[in-house]
Amino acid sequence: MNSVEEQFVKWKDEEVDPKGNIPNDQSLIIRLFRYEPTYSGPAIIGLDGEDMSSEKRAQLINVCKVIAAGKGCSYKPGDLCCLPDVYFQSEINDDYIRVREMLKERPAPEITDMPPKYVLRLSREMEKYVMLLDKFSDTVTKEDKLTYCVPEAIIRNRYEYTSESKGKGTKGHSKSAKVESVPAEAS
Repeated sequence: MNSVEEQFVKWKDEEVDPKGNIPNDQSLIIRLFRYEPTYSGPAIIGLDGEDMSSEKRAQLINVCKVIAAGKGCSYKPGDLCCLPDVYFQSEINDDYIRVREMLKERPAPEITDMPPKYVLRLSREMEKYVMLLDKFSDTVTKEDKLTYCVPEAIIRNRYEYTSESKGKGTKGHSKSAKVESVPAEAS
């Protein structure tokens, strides 16, 4: 299973146990979709000499699945929604700037791992909303890093995915999406 659409369909149909977490009124527990390409061939080395393994090529797609909804929410578990698109824009990483400044000092400190120059704005905007569903686990999974408890007002719109029969469309595209606006009082 390598296509974005195949992974998305499996992800959206998968039920997620909120593990006893009940969001407050007007709050949602959501999980962001992450496409992870699978590749089993020889190592791929980028132009900069970096390993371009599947993990490094994973993509966050701005579609979230509602895992649990507080009282009074217009969403229910299983609904799909989107965050503001601006969260998926790249910005210069503050840690990168700090390390670059430190490297100007003499003697220069030894840096083992240089932080990435750019990061998604999502990491800064959503940091305070990260939610670990399993409160007793001592490990943080990839899914945990994509699970948030957010106020409903942060949701930009609903997302309705439907897959048409294969073979229709152009160049293998066989999906359509319907996007609904959020009511004015929720934005």
